[in-house]
Amino acid sequence: ADLQIAVTELATNSIAHAGGGGVLHVWRTGEHLVCEIHDGGWLTDPLAGRLAPRQDGIGGRGLVIVQALCDLVLVHTAPAGTTVRLHLRLAGA
Repeated sequence: ADLQIAVTELATNSIAHAGGGGVLHVWRTGEHLVCEIHDGGWLTDPLAGRLAPRQDGIGGRGLVIVQALCDLVLVHTAPAGTTVRLHLRLAGA
């Protein structure tokens, strides 16, 4: 369920904020499932997803939710696009 929510949040961000789409890659390491999404968007806030959004604002919670659900979230952003890689520990690993 955590994976479904996290990937849905990232996909929604790609659709809503990065020109309508992105590319998703999924693979397994020894103990983790890794999902990476790349799109053409650019995060101008270096702390996006690391700080709670303003209470009176609409939106801004997607990356915060992803950070809360995943074991590790790596974000690389530049004018050429953004890549978010999330790691979820597999059950029983």
